[in-house]
Amino acid sequence: MRVLMMVKSFYPVIGGVETAVYEVARGLGKDYDITILTVSEDKKFRLENYDGFKVVKTPRFAKVFSTPISFSYPFWVRKLSLEADLIHFHSPHPLGELSLHLFPSNRRLLVTYHFDIVKQKNLKWIYYPSLKKILQKAKKIIVSNPNIIMSSDLLSVFKDNCIEIPYGIKLEEYNLKPSIVGRALKLKEKYSKPLILFVGRLVYYKGVQYLIEAMQNVDAYLLIIGEGPLKNKLVKIVNKLNLTNRVEIKNHLSREELLFYFYICNLFVLPSVVRTEAFGMVLLEAMVYGKPLVTTELETGTSFININGKTGFVVPPTSPGALSDAINNIINDKNLQNEMGENALIRVKSEFNVEKYISRYRELYQNILSS
Repeated sequence: MRVLMMVKSFYPVIGGVETAVYEVARGLGKDYDITILTVSEDKKFRLENYDGFKVVKTPRFAKVFSTPISFSYPFWVRKLSLEADLIHFHSPHPLGELSLHLFPSNRRLLVTYHFDIVKQKNLKWIYYPSLKKILQKAKKIIVSNPNIIMSSDLLSVFKDNCIEIPYGIKLEEYNLKPSIVGRALKLKEKYSKPLILFVGRLVYYKGVQYLIEAMQNVDAYLLIIGEGPLKNKLVKIVNKLNLTNRVEIKNHLSREELLFYFYICNLFVLPSVVRTEAFGMVLLEAMVYGKPLVTTELETGTSFININGKTGFVVPPTSPGALSDAINNIINDKNLQNEMGENALIRVKSEFNVEKYISRYRELYQNILSS
């Protein structure tokens, strides 16, 4: 059986959607002939082979409102959809939706709805009618968490056709060798106070500025790992608030170095401010190491992953005071920190492991293809 997956971007782009698509393709590559169709990061056409699946990347000539423009993409949709038994569409992907309208296919269609369009909200009146037609054709609409169904104006219309498949991670890839643990603990010695960690792109919706402001009332260190257009602005905020001795911003690290900091931190904070933060894969990585979480209430997957009062605290967005209160409650109570961390580890192992994630998709594929 042949499966065509359509997604806006793919590796080497790193993000929650790209990781989720990769894991599905890798997990089901032995059962199905899978081809991922995406857009290249430059003007070159690429045909690549990964872990048991193929990736076709059409040339990109521009990017408008975060949407890659590729003139050959629609024609590849036409070609590959004719060869496929199932089209698995990952939304949002405006160029993909346009392509399916230009070259309609009678193949079975699945849609994974990753998140709502937020930043370009003024364009919804153009985009949503197109997306709605795609959702109407779908055999099933997959979402990562139940919160997004009712909090999405568009998705709530299709709630009866939605199925929940939470993302998962490969837990064994986070095992640290004893030698690495030793190096990590040595690194921990440089921090005389609790260590708070944030990992992610430095963009508007992550809300990192509010976390920095919260540190004025927290007796701890904050390590921010990431790059992005707001980096210089965030550095200026740190300097302005005289926090340079307790707040550090590092560029992206190697995977091994990154896992060091997950291992030695006391808690992980994701202070996002808008619904673009639809899930928060990075939260799962912190939970693997038994770390409590502080997240914001966006009515998305972050509050599905982090159970308020059990695996951490959920606070209102854009509130430095709420963030500092939640952080202080955890770092000032070692028993609470340990309890929440243990609950986080149990939850990620039982609900967000990649085997369960792939198994649910395998069952869904089988049901759709046999119908």
